[in-house]
Amino acid sequence: MDAKQYAWLYLVENGYAGVSTSYYGGYDLTEEAYKRFPDFNKYSAVGLDKVRDSYLRDIKKHGVDWKKTASPDSDMVSYFNGTFADPGKKETIRGTLVLKDGSKQTWVADKIDISNVFELMAMADAAKVKFAKLFNEKGAKK
Repeated sequence: MDAKQYAWLYLVENGYAGVSTSYYGGYDLTEEAYKRFPDFNKYSAVGLDKVRDSYLRDIKKHGVDWKKTASPDSDMVSYFNGTFADPGKKETIRGTLVLKDGSKQTWVADKIDISNVFELMAMADAAKVKFAKLFNEKGAKK
C-alpha cells in the first residue's frame, strides 16, 4: 500500500459518500449523488447510509482505478456558528474516487490528528487487510 491508498482507506472508512460540506455545518448531497438518489432526505441518517452502502457496493463491483484517482486533500471550511457569531472553521479531508467503469465518487470526512506514529505503524498489517477487503483488491497493489 502506498500513502495515497492509506489516505483513501481512512476516508472511505470514516467519511461520508456523495456529499460536500455545507455552510450550515453538515453535508449536502452532490449533484451526481442527487441524480442517483432523487428522493434523498438530507436530514435522515438512513439517507446518508443508503448513499454510502451504494457507493461501497460500486467499489467492490467495479474496483478503483488508482492511476486516475488522486490523493485526497484537506481543506478549511467555514460553517454557521450562530446568528451573532463569526463562522466556525474546521478542516476536512475530501477526494474523488475514480472507479474502473469511469464513474466518480465524492467522499468527505472530518480531519483527525495522528498523535502516535508508532501506533499508526503497528496498524499497517491490519490496514492492508482492511484495504484489500474494502476495495476488493488482491493484496494492497498500486
